[in-house]
Amino acid sequence: MDERSPLLGEEAGRQSPRSEEEDRRTEGEVRCSRSGEEDGWRRRIFGVEAVISLHAFSIGLHQVIRSNLMIDKVCSVDLQYSGEVCAHIQEHREEQVEVQQRVTLLNLYISYISTGPCILMPLLLGPWSDRHGRKPVMVVPVLGHIVAELAYIANVYFWSLPSCYLLLCCLYSLGGGTTTLLMGVYSMLADTTQAAARTTRVSILDVTIILGWTLGNFLSAIVYQHFGYYGTFGLTIGCQLGVVCLVLMLPESQTPQCFGW
Repeated sequence: MDERSPLLGEEAGRQSPRSEEEDRRTEGEVRCSRSGEEDGWRRRIFGVEAVISLHAFSIGLHQVIRSNLMIDKVCSVDLQYSGEVCAHIQEHREEQVEVQQRVTLLNLYISYISTGPCILMPLLLGPWSDRHGRKPVMVVPVLGHIVAELAYIANVYFWSLPSCYLLLCCLYSLGGGTTTLLMGVYSMLADTTQAAARTTRVSILDVTIILGWTLGNFLSAIVYQHFGYYGTFGLTIGCQLGVVCLVLMLPESQTPQCFGW
């Protein structure tokens, strides 16, 4: 017995650091679990569903009016048609075809310029968010959309500028656009939802996107009729600022303390 006791003592000495490490890990898990419980009410009230539905509402609100702005700029500034022609462009077949061709070309330029950053940024920000959290990758694209709305307002204020200055709206793509925002939203949803309920919550999220965009699209004509371009784009900026506030109110779902990084 006396010969074995030193060996037993050595075994105990080897096991003690492991048990201490397990205790620390368990403590961290309990702490993260308590933090999740404390933040649960905020997730329920200001969840990612509210974030993406408000964003979708703002996109639907300005999408059609943005096309109207392009048509008005091309017609009255680039082609120098009279106000009467531009106001009743459907009644002037040749002028309408010319305007439509230029607006289509302008939309193609916007697509070509913005596609590259909208593909690259999610590839860069996705792995980054795994280590530093989801909220930054949700805020950055929204700020990019705000810059785009300011570009539209500037084009309305400086009406004599040609329609090519509408390409400034492509600055939004430097933040990754809606693709990056959706990446952050779906990642946060996956982080905060149990596997058994994940599909249900994704379905609810998709429904809120459709409802938000549809409502914004429906109200866009009413807002434009009463408040013009300034009111439409200004309200869109207000909605985007609301999205930023909602994101900041969300508890972070991916933290080094909780995930052992």
